[in-house]
Amino acid sequence: MSLQTASSVTINCNQSSAEQAEATVLADNYWPLISIVMPVYNTGAYMVNAVKSIVAQSYPKLELLLVDDASSDELTLKLLSAYESAGVLTRDNIASVTANLGVPSLDSNEDSIPEIMALHSALQQIGSDGASSTQVLVKVIRFKEDLGVGAMRNEGVKSASGDYIVFADSDDLLAPQSVSRAYEAIKTSGAELVCFAAHNFSYDQQERLDREVIKCKLPENKLISCVELIRAGLFFGVGGVAWGKIFARQMYIERGLAFEPHVLFEDSDWVIRLLLNTNSIFYLPFDGYWRVLRPNSITSQEAYSVRIRDGVLSFARIVSAFEQSSYWAEVKPVLVKQAVAFCQSTFNKAKVQKDKQLNLEIFQGFADLLYRLGLHVSRQPSFAYDWWHHIIYKLPNKSEQARLEHFVKTRMARLYRRYCK
Repeated sequence: MSLQTASSVTINCNQSSAEQAEATVLADNYWPLISIVMPVYNTGAYMVNAVKSIVAQSYPKLELLLVDDASSDELTLKLLSAYESAGVLTRDNIASVTANLGVPSLDSNEDSIPEIMALHSALQQIGSDGASSTQVLVKVIRFKEDLGVGAMRNEGVKSASGDYIVFADSDDLLAPQSVSRAYEAIKTSGAELVCFAAHNFSYDQQERLDREVIKCKLPENKLISCVELIRAGLFFGVGGVAWGKIFARQMYIERGLAFEPHVLFEDSDWVIRLLLNTNSIFYLPFDGYWRVLRPNSITSQEAYSVRIRDGVLSFARIVSAFEQSSYWAEVKPVLVKQAVAFCQSTFNKAKVQKDKQLNLEIFQGFADLLYRLGLHVSRQPSFAYDWWHHIIYKLPNKSEQARLEHFVKTRMARLYRRYCK
């Protein structure tokens, strides 16, 4: 498949109305319905801005599916009822829908946050870019018990009426031109999957954040064959998140791309399965997804331990996805390197636990995964074991594969001595 290019566009929160309007012009007047699936669980005031960011889109024909995972927060439940009663949200009615619900401000200086300023500016641009005709059809889907984000997304797609799907979390924001730009890219490039960039922000302006754009590690503005992407070992460069992507709903259904239910970190293996079942991808370096960082809330040591264990299982699901593919032999070296890096990051997360049994479980889990990848790692490596393999992987006369194996055994031995002894 030949490579194609498209123009590069980056959101600037300080763009003028005229510039934003000009940037959102599409090539024709056909507007397919695009469904935005938004899982909801006790997000309260965050959801108000998240929904506003959908209404503020320059794309005129949207459907918003709010999938509630048995929320208990009073404000969340009131908001869901208000949106459901409205049925259709527009820039004209969005303020009145939530006016009497007593929604608290998330920050005393909220209006000075660039992302919120851009959101409010977009909501006020009625008529300047045809946005007064923008309608967001709202569906609320309620679960009676907590089934997890994967099940919520699956149900959202199942209930959607749109031709295309975009996922968004209920505490994050979409830049005003996100859907328009994503649709333009998928239409002009011919790609089955379009990804776009993101950045982090916080309502707590005292928190220090890296505000640079979070980019995929892929060639920009080029149509890429997913076969070539996988064989080049770039599949982790797409990013293990569901948001920041647009694809056809029919593809999701026909190719069995449902999320794994009842698990944490359901995005990671889903992205891999998406790539394995998609013909082409296009990366648009457009800062369209604004990810809210909230203060970490560890409710209990046990709950955090479960998340750590599920992180190991998520990587196991990635390995399983490739095991069942035709690329298994080709991707093993990349998976081996990533397994060691992921093991290191998992240990770093487990530091706060100071739980030797948990650390042993982490090590055993990754040792098992490496065994599936063709490497036997000692379950109780000694200093001599580390020393021997360190010497071997430094020898230049060894093959690349042999040096990789000895490097992995050295690194795993050091992780064992540091965290498990």
